[in-house]
Amino acid sequence: MQDQNAQLLAQLRDIRGFDPFPWWPIPPGWWFLLAALSFLGVALWALERALAAHRNRNVWKVEAFKLLQALEEDRQKPVKDKIASLSILLRKLAIRRHGRKPCAGLEGRDWLKWLTLNDPIGFDWEREGKFLIEAPYAPEGRSEHAAALERIIKAVKGWVR
Repeated sequence: MQDQNAQLLAQLRDIRGFDPFPWWPIPPGWWFLLAALSFLGVALWALERALAAHRNRNVWKVEAFKLLQALEEDRQKPVKDKIASLSILLRKLAIRRHGRKPCAGLEGRDWLKWLTLNDPIGFDWEREGKFLIEAPYAPEGRSEHAAALERIIKAVKGWVR
């Protein structure tokens, strides 16, 4: 029996396996998978950028409304300081809506005239907004400035919308 087993074992040969697959060039299925994953990555990146732009599109409006609300509610701040803050905000809003070139260099009556011509709600800045120019040089505590400030804040809210 030992002899017979030895003969049978001698007849056995190693099993020949498959030839190894080369890594390069990769098969067409892998090319398709790489292309699909690349496309998916670019699409997700573009979607994220679009969503971020959409989220940030109105951030300036929210910040402007918060500043206007703070100006309305702050009873301690002098009217001159409120007018200065409002003037800065109005200039930023005008630049945001119309660009820097048409309005950034304007001052005084030219600025008020430009505001009147471009105001989204039709507010008469030449008549109602004179105190934006005069208030920094006026004596402190004039009551007409406080009343005009409320009208101007409402007009600036029209620029934010």
